[in-house]
Amino acid sequence: MKAAFLTREGFKVREVPEPVLKGDGVILKVEACGVCGSDLRAWRDRENIPEEIIRGHEIAGTVVEAKGEIPYGVGTRLAVAADINCLKCFYCKKGEYNLCDNKKILGRDIPGGFAQYMLLDEYMIEHGIVNEMPEGMKFVEGAFAEPLSSVVALHRRFPMNSDRTVVVLGSGPMGCLHADLSKLSGAKVVLADISQERLEAAKEVLKNSVIYVNNSREDLIRIVKDVTKGIGADLVIVAAPSPSAQSQALHLSRKRGIIVFFGGLPPDRPEVSLNANLIHYNELIVTGSFSYNPSDHRHALELLAQKKIDASRYIKEFPLEDIESVVEELSEGKNIDYLKAVIRPWR
Repeated sequence: MKAAFLTREGFKVREVPEPVLKGDGVILKVEACGVCGSDLRAWRDRENIPEEIIRGHEIAGTVVEAKGEIPYGVGTRLAVAADINCLKCFYCKKGEYNLCDNKKILGRDIPGGFAQYMLLDEYMIEHGIVNEMPEGMKFVEGAFAEPLSSVVALHRRFPMNSDRTVVVLGSGPMGCLHADLSKLSGAKVVLADISQERLEAAKEVLKNSVIYVNNSREDLIRIVKDVTKGIGADLVIVAAPSPSAQSQALHLSRKRGIIVFFGGLPPDRPEVSLNANLIHYNELIVTGSFSYNPSDHRHALELLAQKKIDASRYIKEFPLEDIESVVEELSEGKNIDYLKAVIRPWR
């Protein structure tokens, strides 16, 4: 089979033996696997990778072999997400699976989906996030459920409604999904970015249903105050790996507003300066949002199946052989006419 390995020279597509099912589990024919921001970060830091591995954790495919007491037979269409949780630690027992102390990740700790076939053993099926795709769903939609899951998780914790205003900093695919889901709640949405090119791409996806602000040219704080009649936003989501955006978020919030750091900062620059008096005197809630629970993945599949989120507006498909050029293009972030790249290993 063909598989793309992340090496110190970049992604290399190789012919390797197909995985062999030795114990209980399934062999999945991978039909689609999305390219995640974490794949881009790993590619940029590839000189430090401990070993070559097949990456990819936004997966959809068809079971072609099954063995043992597994709930999925041959022909079952599955959507597979990244996390494999221990189910035994303090957080798993509380149902906070995304915070699992012993989490393993597909495509990081275990060979992932940038390949024509992959193995899901019994442990991965029982401890991971594996769901049947709704009937009629396209494979690229099934793969898209994984990134949508992390967005669903944030909005589950902080639900909005038509009386609320949401500001999203960062208009990449995740920022646009936050805007999309906020729109579904009826909230008023302001989407800001320092790149006009990214904002233009976002407009093609979201159309005219949100307020777009170029944060490098316009006064975002004033615009948010105008939109909210001087009060500030109810929810501010920082969907960009930017310390300055995290600092600015506090100035966009209303008193007792919620600020969520959704995008992590680079490991070598994780510090940020925040105005502690704004947090103190305005009684702000400043928190983070990371990953998702199994229920969020199921909800994401439902949203996509019901076309409440239209994956086709985000996605452009590529063959496995193009993965290195796609990752390089996404990493540079220039002249891109799409938001989300999905690899089709059999294309």
